[in-house]
Amino acid sequence: MYNKRQGGFTLVELVIVIAILSILAAVAIPMFTDLRAQARTARLSAVAASFSSASAINYASCLVTGGGATAVTTCGALSPMVTGLGTVAVVADVGSATAGSYNLLSSQALTNGASGTCTLVDPQGNSTSFIAIGASSCS
Repeated sequence: MYNKRQGGFTLVELVIVIAILSILAAVAIPMFTDLRAQARTARLSAVAASFSSASAINYASCLVTGGGATAVTTCGALSPMVTGLGTVAVVADVGSATAGSYNLLSSQALTNGASGTCTLVDPQGNSTSFIAIGASSCS
């Protein structure tokens, strides 16, 4: 007769492992769903920073060359300065934003060399503000 003892996990050990894994899954899943909202916010902030940088580079070009830069007298004039976003609509207010595209509000006037606050609305309707520098006497 064989008196060999078989090794393995008991039922209690398996149940404990399954319970621990299910608790970890219940904690981790909400964190991953929250990452989508954080990613959208980060993308909107990055696009707004691109417009802010473009206005600063445009104004610096105006100062260095004494002209030849794009005239920026409103926030809406920044729309052609950042590429790769598809169509950037220029709208009067957040309520008239075009769904499915980025929107710049054109109501903020920018004077030469002065900074102003512009608003950007993403395709999902979220909005953020950024600082832009006017360049009205560059063209």
